[in-house]
Amino acid sequence: MSSATTSSRGCRALRGLDRGGEKGLLGVEYYAANPPYPLAKTAGMINLDPHVVLLVARDIELVGGGRTDLEGRLAGAAAGLGLPVTAEPNPEAGWYFRSGHFPFARKGVPALAFRAGSEAERLPAAREQHESGRLA
Repeated sequence: MSSATTSSRGCRALRGLDRGGEKGLLGVEYYAANPPYPLAKTAGMINLDPHVVLLVARDIELVGGGRTDLEGRLAGAAAGLGLPVTAEPNPEAGWYFRSGHFPFARKGVPALAFRAGSEAERLPAAREQHESGRLA
């Protein structure tokens, strides 16, 4: 996961956060409750936890769409790569509310989560090559 903060001079810094995902959301809950940088100055939270494998993706699936203007930036960046952004097929599963970006969203930080879309499943050979390091 990463978050961007904006200084009083308008400069931005990107910070990475390893949330200790195997222990639930304890790491992000703690960070959001005790931020080393003010959350009011945090430009956004991008959840990279869904193991984004964009090298083999043909689309990007937006998790919990319709909540932040960061989605427009994601769509623009994805379009530049020729990747359409699609809505998650089962929003009722509640992934937006059960993942590491949600403690930040609950505190008012724009939060974004996405993953390789359904089209990536059609490329098992490319995924295998990427995971084995054979895909350049």
